[in-house]
Amino acid sequence: MTKDSNMIEFKYLDLLKLRGVQDFSSQNAHPNFSEQFGKDNVIKHILIDDFLKENYARLIASEHEEIPQKYWIDYSHNNQVKTGITDRSLMGRNTQSLIEELSSASFIGWLSGLTGLKDMFVDPELDRAGLHRTEKNGFLSIHTEEESPPKHKHWKRRITLLVYLSTDYEKSWGGNLELWDYKNRRMIQSISPEFNRCVIFANSDNDYHGHPSPLNCPENSARRSLALYYYQKTKEANRITTTRYVSTPNDRITKRFLTRFNRFVLYIYAVLKRYTKLDDDSMNKVSSYFSKRYIKKNKLKK
Repeated sequence: MTKDSNMIEFKYLDLLKLRGVQDFSSQNAHPNFSEQFGKDNVIKHILIDDFLKENYARLIASEHEEIPQKYWIDYSHNNQVKTGITDRSLMGRNTQSLIEELSSASFIGWLSGLTGLKDMFVDPELDRAGLHRTEKNGFLSIHTEEESPPKHKHWKRRITLLVYLSTDYEKSWGGNLELWDYKNRRMIQSISPEFNRCVIFANSDNDYHGHPSPLNCPENSARRSLALYYYQKTKEANRITTTRYVSTPNDRITKRFLTRFNRFVLYIYAVLKRYTKLDDDSMNKVSSYFSKRYIKKNKLKK
């Protein structure tokens, strides 16, 4: 198993200073990107280190750390323990500018050249995207993503972009992003969430990924990231799907059962969210209640 392969050293940009200077829609300056992205037959992906100029990346990371605890949404349930923020008004000025740039026509043009996917866009409400934070003992079970957001049946999720923002990250913490060939029950790559590293991967029925082992960071630290999801519009309405969590060979029987049960609960939630006014906050309160009971009982032994 190869760790951190497909690495490309690429000083991407100081987004604010280089706006309009670099032509992101052109692949000429970086001819190997498309080849690197498409070479894995299981999950198409690419790693880009030093994605932002370091001083700008540190500004983003500082803004991430300074957001008060009360604003973080608790996404925790049996298959994940993490928090997030989707409201741009709660983010720092530099973070907002970064999201705007990564949502711009010029960057999406570059992303289209990389992936071969045209006419993509970012959800302006950043549903389940935005800022993510995983604290000590947090985790994310191996899963594939929902095909389309419950509220947008003509959107199809195509690409996930992650930028890691933990300035104090150490490999001893774990928390690696794992890419899995679930058909053959094997991990194909383990990617450490090192500061200013970007991971871009294609979403499909086979994009199994997560960081299933509890994070072993100090109490005052966290695995921090920015996540953006890119969609295409479809003529036909997409079927209702939800995040499909799966168990791994080392999971206990209890965990395997709860993983399957949680998939059922999330499907019911997706149906209700599409056809009613049920919001994430209500669902998160319910799932967090049961998750905390499970975590307390099992002491996070996954």
